[in-house]
Amino acid sequence: MLLASAFMLAGISAVSAQDIHFEFNGEGESKAMTHWGVDTAWPSPDNVRQSIFHMGLEQVDVVRINFFMFEPLDENGEIGPESKAFIDNQLSLAALAGAVPIALTPATGEYRDYDGDGQVDGPTHPYYLDENGNAIPERWLALMEATQKYIGQPIHALEIFNEPDYWVGMGTPQTLREIMLLTAQSPVFAETELHAASTLCSCSAQYWYDAVADVATHGTLHQLASWGGNGSEFYINFIEHVKANGDIPYNDELHSMAEVLYGAEYGMQGGIWWADALLTRGKLVNAVQGKRLGYGELRWKDATGAVYRAPDGEVYGFAGSFEREGPNHSFRYISDDQAVYFEGIGPIKEFMMPTWADPHGGYINIDEEPVVPALDGYTWKIVNKAGNRVIEAEGLDNGANLRTAKDSDSSSQKWKISRSRDGYLSFINVGTGKSADVYEWSTSDGGNIAQWDNFNSLNQKWWLEPAEEGYFYIRSGHSNLYLEDVKTHSKNVIQGEFNDSDRQQWKFQLVEDSQNGELVAHYQFEGDASDSSAALNHGSGSGSISYDDSNPAENQGQYLELSGGWDWWGEHIQLPSDIANSEDITIASWINWQGGAALQRVFDFGIDTNRYMFLTPADADGKMRFSMTTQSWWDEQSMVTQALPTNEWVHIAITLGGNTAKIYINGQLQVAGYMFINPSDIYADAQNQQNFIGRSQWGDPTFIGSIDDFRIYNYALNADAIAELAEVN
Repeated sequence: MLLASAFMLAGISAVSAQDIHFEFNGEGESKAMTHWGVDTAWPSPDNVRQSIFHMGLEQVDVVRINFFMFEPLDENGEIGPESKAFIDNQLSLAALAGAVPIALTPATGEYRDYDGDGQVDGPTHPYYLDENGNAIPERWLALMEATQKYIGQPIHALEIFNEPDYWVGMGTPQTLREIMLLTAQSPVFAETELHAASTLCSCSAQYWYDAVADVATHGTLHQLASWGGNGSEFYINFIEHVKANGDIPYNDELHSMAEVLYGAEYGMQGGIWWADALLTRGKLVNAVQGKRLGYGELRWKDATGAVYRAPDGEVYGFAGSFEREGPNHSFRYISDDQAVYFEGIGPIKEFMMPTWADPHGGYINIDEEPVVPALDGYTWKIVNKAGNRVIEAEGLDNGANLRTAKDSDSSSQKWKISRSRDGYLSFINVGTGKSADVYEWSTSDGGNIAQWDNFNSLNQKWWLEPAEEGYFYIRSGHSNLYLEDVKTHSKNVIQGEFNDSDRQQWKFQLVEDSQNGELVAHYQFEGDASDSSAALNHGSGSGSISYDDSNPAENQGQYLELSGGWDWWGEHIQLPSDIANSEDITIASWINWQGGAALQRVFDFGIDTNRYMFLTPADADGKMRFSMTTQSWWDEQSMVTQALPTNEWVHIAITLGGNTAKIYINGQLQVAGYMFINPSDIYADAQNQQNFIGRSQWGDPTFIGSIDDFRIYNYALNADAIAELAEVN
């Protein structure tokens, strides 16, 4: 038991957040990546269209296309018809960026059956390989030269091997060296940058680079795997190794925000985005051309974040991990010089953003005054400027039109809005439960807007641009066109090109909290743990529970007194099942903490040591911390701030609405941020619920001190309601 408890304490006390300090008005540092590319190796018109739109055409310095190894050269030394067809398609996509230089890379994912035995052999035709499966240098060079001839323009950058640490059909570092030596002598590539192999794992990059460092102009890598871990360490060390060798560090296939944030911080010159550069990637590309105001990293969790002031003066916070690596972790952005608004929430100095393994990462707007409204987690009416009419769903079924109508306060005119980490908004109709949707994925001017089951797809995502007088332009995440109220009698809502009319401007009108939920439990601890709310969710005490009135809380009367101990004998209150099983929640209480060991629990609601949410007055880092997880401590999402004061009554309130969590101290907002777990996620399909006041799911010490007026609501109270709870009577 002692051994198990020691392991639990070690696990749960892991670093809860990484701080990123910045000065909103600070001068900052130049930490730029200046060279950017778009990829057609995944030949998607949407990918290229979105990348050019969000990065801006002026930021696109190169477009990457493939040379294909699945056909031998013909008797005239030309590439085959299939290769030409593939390249034609990629060139048509590249043309969307205009007359932009070309980067060439092998198509390693194109597998074929070359000997007709029904087995897939690999991406490379045997014509190009010797008996050991390594590329024949002269034939490989001839293929690249023939591809350049077909393209008909000089090649800006040439990556001869791509992911050779994973794909077969290329060869060894020595093979690469032999091909690069020949390439350096080829008049076809006399003005071409020669990039070393861009490896799948940064752990392999130096091995491949060192073999060709005297020939290559650029040391290249990306990060999609870490055989043996330490992906961040290898990635950063490689950048510094290439710089020390006098070459240029470059990422030929960017897959994640972390690759850019690490790259900009340590001196990478640029990179080419794999797939699409959507809203977050576009913000990042432009912001890093400005000044870096703050930076933080946690390499052992493959997590990094930064604050940048973009060239246009806008300030953004970014956080991300690698695409396939990085457990949940939270960054805390701390403004050291003034209170600000984080995504419209404020004024405060602390805001939190979680990271996990994904390609896009997250960003927040940071403003001196609120520019974007704090929409997430609340219910709104969406009002058009032209006629003061609100958006409503015309029917109940999938495909039903959205139109504008006079405000009747019906549920079909109310929208629950949530913000995802990547900056996009979802609009879910309260009456139908369906999402505002660009019908049939239209990208056309005049495309219809309807409702559909919520798939969280890009045609159901929206983003805002400020207009004036509190109005906003609402843009589709898929088409990037503008939401518009049409002039016809039908009053349909459509998407359209920008026309600078009032019909494309919208404001958000908040629906009152009183319609959102109810008080689930209220424990006044007047001699027992009974619930004074209408729900009658009575608790029960364990251990030598006492109720005292010698040191009264601000709301007077008796209170719960807990004298500590350890999990298996400490005093605590057990609450009923489903007490916190809601999508949104508010937990508020008066607390007088007497200090003591770290990781005591004010409350801990959940199932076991893998699924829970808790508040500790001080964790192992000395911070008050609210954490949630559905997968164990390793994947916690957290909100942290200064430790709870000792030996005094303090009112604490935690709200979680939509994806936004907030911690209030004595009625004042202290820290806010994003958490992408709902309490109901913790309890899904659970039979054994363990909801405690004063005790942990783990073997942590129980609470020492007093607790009073403990309340649970199944919705997020607003700031005014929290302030009322914290008033001194």
